[in-house]
Amino acid sequence: HVAGSPVEVKVAKPLDIKKMNKIHKEIKIGETCFAVTCGSDGMLYSANHNTKEILVINGAGQIARRFKHGCGFVHGIPFSKSSNIVISDNSNHVIKIYTPTGQLVRQFGGQGSKQGQLSGPIGVAVNEKGHLFIADRDNQRISVFTEDGQFLRCFGSRGSGAGHFAFPSQLCISWISVHQ
Repeated sequence: HVAGSPVEVKVAKPLDIKKMNKIHKEIKIGETCFAVTCGSDGMLYSANHNTKEILVINGAGQIARRFKHGCGFVHGIPFSKSSNIVISDNSNHVIKIYTPTGQLVRQFGGQGSKQGQLSGPIGVAVNEKGHLFIADRDNQRISVFTEDGQFLRCFGSRGSGAGHFAFPSQLCISWISVHQ
């Protein structure tokens, strides 16, 4: 907590980075891990591009579990408001929602340019309401869905001016809960 600030940051259990070297035994040289995020369970979640898996790494640097996701490049794996993992599958033009143990809950989207369809989705961010903001790269827009897959809206189009995108790929939504 910063004195005089209404913002409080809580860290459940910090990961010992020195111990993280142990995972190199499990990940072969030449494999690529994209998209790393921390779960509320204190685990580190990483997407291995080569094996098409999510690796769940504990604080001791050991792989606690892994599960296949079968997606193309995974560029972001945020957690939803209900603690599920959100993965953008740019190869199949869908968003997949998994439990932290690897059970597929649902998928939505599908290739196209109509509302609710996606084309090459990459980045995913979640706002304080739990809405999923998708960098819909090939449609050159941001598409917004509920975690249940209900399409809410999209914004942006191809171009270089205000409100335009040139192949958006990553998003970050910053939101702070203020306790009074």
